[in-house]
Amino acid sequence: MRARDPAAEVTERSAAALAPALTPHGRLHLAPAENASALPEDVGERLREAFERGAGHGLLQLGAGEVGTALPAIFAYWRELGSLFVTALCTTPEAEGEPGGAASPPPPREEPGASETPS
Repeated sequence: MRARDPAAEVTERSAAALAPALTPHGRLHLAPAENASALPEDVGERLREAFERGAGHGLLQLGAGEVGTALPAIFAYWRELGSLFVTALCTTPEAEGEPGGAASPPPPREEPGASETPS
């Protein structure tokens, strides 16, 4: 008998049987769960695809892509975390000229004679 790939098993299961879970190392992923609440098929597919790309993609999908979607409590918890991340990311100034923007470090000082070209 051939060993089954756990990732393939998660993909094959219905969306109703999945829930976010943390590994002992703190990585977020979707895992089979017997007592998971049902998800609409299209939502489950979007979340599966996002989490297959990685935890960051999954949180981004929850926090930005599923904002208006009715989700079970466990998904809503992680959606809230994802939306806080998206909000923080979108409100962080990017350039020096923006109000409250982080200043760029000054250019390195040149040593005397360093800019002179040898003859």
